[in-house]
Amino acid sequence: MDVHRRATLAALAIFGCAAIAAQPLASASGFADVAGWVAPAVTRLAAAHIVSGFPDGMFHPDWPVTRAEMVVMAFRATHAGSDAGAPDQDPYPDVPLTAWYAGDVAAARSGGWLPFVTGATLAPDQPVTREEAVTILMEALDRAPAPGGDLSRFRDAGQVDPWALGPMVAAVEGGYIHGYPDGTIEPKMPLDRADAAALLAPLGSSVLVVDGHTYRVDQTLRMQATAYNSNEPGVGTTTATDTLARVGEVAVDPSVIPLGSWLWVTGYSTPGLPAGGILEHAEDTGGAIVGNRIDLYVGGSGTASDAFGYQNVQVQVLTLVH
Repeated sequence: MDVHRRATLAALAIFGCAAIAAQPLASASGFADVAGWVAPAVTRLAAAHIVSGFPDGMFHPDWPVTRAEMVVMAFRATHAGSDAGAPDQDPYPDVPLTAWYAGDVAAARSGGWLPFVTGATLAPDQPVTREEAVTILMEALDRAPAPGGDLSRFRDAGQVDPWALGPMVAAVEGGYIHGYPDGTIEPKMPLDRADAAALLAPLGSSVLVVDGHTYRVDQTLRMQATAYNSNEPGVGTTTATDTLARVGEVAVDPSVIPLGSWLWVTGYSTPGLPAGGILEHAEDTGGAIVGNRIDLYVGGSGTASDAFGYQNVQVQVLTLVH
């Protein structure tokens, strides 16, 4: 494929870049050489420690991704941005213990992520193809294709190797890949860093970065919110967990949201809380807080909580990663 055609197709939304969910970021990492359709994916994945840049401060989106790099990206995407520990022995003769990717490669080999490696060596520096990259990621996610799925909609489906057929079907059905506008899927094409970011983008959308800390989004709920303030009659200054009632703590029904959970709450409208969203810690309970209800602490006087009334909000239940 000539360079002009490849660049044109890349600009026309390959690998499902439109699937990136819009979520708020309080902080993120950007690169001077990243713009256009892939920028949201790269920004989010970098913040989630799934991809990273180079010492020159650039991302180099047009550079090819190696087999080793794809394994590392897939491992980080499925392990909250972390790498595997050092293995006990060389996972392959050409992957020594001292290699920065050795632990992730060892995990990938034991997990069966690399069915295309038929010999004794991985060739870690070899550019990864689209079908190899998809296979690594789908195997890492344990995504089985739906019964009866196929790739017949793509003109070059016959070029897909048998070991990649199931993962490629799973990726298409899951919205990870959508093929090219000309009706091809190009399974043998080397993957570049921009395409890899677009492939991983749906996973990056499950990560939220707030005030320099990374959280994994475990659940998204639609809930009804009310508000309270310690200046209200009958409201104390201490929560059910013996902490100080303050902005940033929330009362929940522990049968729905366990006490101690971190929450990202959006969709409210009140001068007593930051605009756009707030990180909350579930520290309190209340007799009226049952089911899909939360009670947010707001600043100001008791009239501020009265003015809040009942509001429908989005609540993302988080796990602190680092």
